[in-house]
Amino acid sequence: MTGVDTAGGGGGLGAPPPSTVYRMADFCPCPRGDSLSDSRFYDAMRAGCIPVMFDRVRMNAFEGALNYSRLVVTADDVATEADMADLLRQLAAMPLHEKAERRRRLLEVSAYFHYDESADVSAFTAALDELGSRVEMLNEYRANYGMRDKFSSLKATGTGSLLGR
Repeated sequence: MTGVDTAGGGGGLGAPPPSTVYRMADFCPCPRGDSLSDSRFYDAMRAGCIPVMFDRVRMNAFEGALNYSRLVVTADDVATEADMADLLRQLAAMPLHEKAERRRRLLEVSAYFHYDESADVSAFTAALDELGSRVEMLNEYRANYGMRDKFSSLKATGTGSLLGR
């Protein structure tokens, strides 16, 4: 597509916003940006566009709850034009039923990427669940290895808070 603004809110020269472009596409390239997580990846997922990740070293939200291998395509070894051509051939050859199934799964889990405190499942509730799971894992680890919370003496005596106030 030419003349489509995918850098921000869209609208440049009458171009559709990125979310519209994402919904029209089967695959959305998601190279890693300047951090281990980026909005482009989640925007594509919310729109039902299958993300094509070029780097496995990425921090994905709610990995304990979501099976990303069933949602995205990972292309680790794309270093040359020939590699890119091979990847494009593989994507073009993906059976329609597989594309449809991945898109269905993306839309099914899209609630995990919207913040809505009133929803049964949202990024907010998923973040609380993830935090709860991590606290449980940490407590199990501490119990198994005889460790105690380094702040327990402060909490037990009531002298101060975690913020030092």
